[in-house]
Amino acid sequence: MSLLIIYEREDDFVMIAQDDHGRVSGGFANAWREDLFLGKDRREDVEYAVSEHDRSWLAMDDTPIWNDELGEPYSFMDYPLSLRIVFYKKGIDETTCQNPYAGLLCSLHYTHLMEGNDDEAVKSFVHEETERQQKLMSEFNLSGKQSQDMIKEHRKLLGFCDNLSLFICMNEPMTALENTGWFAKGFNERFNFFDNEKIVPNWLKRERVTLSHFPFSDHLTVQLPLRKVKKELIKEIGIAKAYRMTPIKSRTVTFTRED
Repeated sequence: MSLLIIYEREDDFVMIAQDDHGRVSGGFANAWREDLFLGKDRREDVEYAVSEHDRSWLAMDDTPIWNDELGEPYSFMDYPLSLRIVFYKKGIDETTCQNPYAGLLCSLHYTHLMEGNDDEAVKSFVHEETERQQKLMSEFNLSGKQSQDMIKEHRKLLGFCDNLSLFICMNEPMTALENTGWFAKGFNERFNFFDNEKIVPNWLKRERVTLSHFPFSDHLTVQLPLRKVKKELIKEIGIAKAYRMTPIKSRTVTFTRED
């Protein structure tokens, strides 16, 4: 079952690989203002965490699968949560092996996403990851208040970069904010340096998004790889072949301050 990010248009499905979304997220972290970054000696670790937070889905994006019941391709939104957390753990394991602090942030990111979920598999996952987090923080002497404040900010930075990338992955350019689902009221992550106000995006032009509060050092342009898979082609040859035959294009988006 595919974990692609997918949204439907009249004649096609726009499909984006999770790893490409992750790389765009990492670009946001790379551009983060130096004066707003807490714990500068951890910057490379944070950037690595943001770029790699969805690495567990690499093998799942090769071949999309058709959902006969819904009449559309399976997306990451359809994947059963009990199976999803298996891949979350796999990705956290791999990231921790390469960079323990990045693994800690990815673990915190996913347990944060699971807050309030009473599913038994989720509770088991959160319990195991909480133990991992405590072990890593103890091992690297990160239990003090200053370290905890830093970790909290880095986890929020990861979440914001993830959501900002999803905002341009899950929506057609120029979509009205109230029609963007998760992001209809702005992003949930709030930062002290912006007086804990929500950062609100706005599609000003097809290739330009403004942010009500701007955390980047300068205007930032990203290239998002995607495929626009025609519905007629899917009917003719099936979703897997249609996906492979559709050329990869690029969506260019520039992020700027509000005028």
